Amino acid sequence: LRSHSKTRAIPFPKQIPMPTSPILAPARIEYGAHGPASLDYRDIYYASDGRNEAERVFVRPLELETLFRTSRQASIRIGELGFGTGLNFLAVCEKFLETAPPDARLVYIAFEKHPLARQDFERIARSHKPSFSVTEELIAALPRLLSGWHKRYLRDGRISLSLCYGDALQGVSEISTRCHAWLLDGFDPKRNPDMWSLPLLKRVAERSEPSARLATFSSQGELRRKLESLGCEVTRVDQRPHKRHSLLARLPARIDEPLQAPSEVGVVGAGFAGLFTAHLLARACVRVNLFDPNPASMPIALAHARLGDPSISRMRLRALALDYSNDWYRRLGCKSGVLEVATDTRHARQLRRRAETWAAADTSQRFLTSTECRDLTGLARIQEGLWHPQCHRVLGESLEEQLKSRPISHHRTEVLSCLNRDGNWHVQLASGASRAFSHLVVCAGAASLRLLPQISAHCVDGQMEFAKVDFSLPVGLVGRGFIAPIDGQRVVFGSTYEHEPLSEDLARTENIHRTATWLEALGARRPSPVDSSWRGTRLYHQDRMPIVGEVEPRLFVNTAHGSAGSTLAPLGAEVITSAILADPPAVSPELACLMRPTR
Repeated sequence: LRSHSKTRAIPFPKQIPMPTSPILAPARIEYGAHGPASLDYRDIYYASDGRNEAERVFVRPLELETLFRTSRQASIRIGELGFGTGLNFLAVCEKFLETAPPDARLVYIAFEKHPLARQDFERIARSHKPSFSVTEELIAALPRLLSGWHKRYLRDGRISLSLCYGDALQGVSEISTRCHAWLLDGFDPKRNPDMWSLPLLKRVAERSEPSARLATFSSQGELRRKLESLGCEVTRVDQRPHKRHSLLARLPARIDEPLQAPSEVGVVGAGFAGLFTAHLLARACVRVNLFDPNPASMPIALAHARLGDPSISRMRLRALALDYSNDWYRRLGCKSGVLEVATDTRHARQLRRRAETWAAADTSQRFLTSTECRDLTGLARIQEGLWHPQCHRVLGESLEEQLKSRPISHHRTEVLSCLNRDGNWHVQLASGASRAFSHLVVCAGAASLRLLPQISAHCVDGQMEFAKVDFSLPVGLVGRGFIAPIDGQRVVFGSTYEHEPLSEDLARTENIHRTATWLEALGARRPSPVDSSWRGTRLYHQDRMPIVGEVEPRLFVNTAHGSAGSTLAPLGAEVITSAILADPPAVSPELACLMRPTR
């Protein structure tokens, strides 16, 4: 495949083979007198007393109230094997919100091999709704059925949930976080032995704080002996009249180097990547210094992704990034709805296949006939299309305002260089001053090449146009170009992808030509509907994957998102923030490898 200039070969990234499709089949369940039960494991998800069971088996034996009240660490980390219906998570969140100081942060890490279908999860979670205040937040934030890591935030960031869909042993092996307590809640050990294997329990013990507690509903003798072989002190917890007892284990005390987040971090660049990175760090109580002489870079973006074969690793990364960014934009109140319009009959067949391929992942995208597209958009002349109801239209100025709601020191000055001296990263500013940080994150788009000679990427210019039209457009459209409503009868459209820069007039002519049919249907004035234009420069890697990760010790980069910054940059920010804070990973190692800065 070649670039538009037809002079430079652009190879796709090396594809990491996936053992199976990342799209997961939902758990098969039935509803009986004792509540939901797994058809595959022939075991119930929880006892008939629901929340009380979570309290008596986990919350009270683990002494979570005392842990939340007295912990001196800013982040309290709880792990769970077997997320299931989310009941234990809801119970732990409720206790945290009741007892923890207002500046405390709950980091909850859960592993689930067979996640519930959305409709089953909603039905079960809402049956507990009167007992828990975060039920609706959890339902709205539930990830799609895609294997891998999913990060979600509740209660304005006080609670972070890291859900790993897939094999628990592999997932626990991927974290460096040490938990203060663990909930061991897989199905019965006789029916689900992998969840109680000695290698998995050993990994759990290694990913635990000294003297951490582990609680489980099981009273099996073999399990008790496995925990004792790891050096745990195991005691019985009276569960009468429900059952005789459950188990509580305490790991031995040891001296470990405490995991400490930096108190202050520098972030260079205030585009999508820089704003999300700064916000995530600030909400974890890190002082953030944001350097950029200009306001938010793009005035508007349509956050969507063209998803192809799910067995290809880069498609899996795009799908996870889309799911993560859409959850963010939903919580920020961005307007949703993007229609990907077919450009010809062949493209329509491709869109239909994509809808069928990804339907099992519960991505909500749906193929629409031309009649359905007309009804949706109000446009008389429009082809078939792929409807993305949960993709969003993102206004750059509004995004900047909301993400800066956290205390962030914004310095409107340019960073000329960054050098490592005395174990710190020193940034030289255009104002003549310099600042030093233990950790520095570069999210400066094209300027990243000047600041980080270690990375390799290319620049490409682009232009979008603003215009007034006679008829309002309810959704964003993507085809050969794009068009999106801003407010009332005002739209933005484009955009060019210029490997060789065009003049503003030539770029405007190309944008009008690409979207002429849509503009005519909306009643745009002739001969030129354009009120104003906006130009910018994208940065992209030759393999079309972003550049995200650690360049040198404590020097990070989040850039080269090409034309997908609104989709990929938020996940890139999560990858970097998780590394800086020693939180659970945002993506698996094989997907992180796709974005590696030194590739």
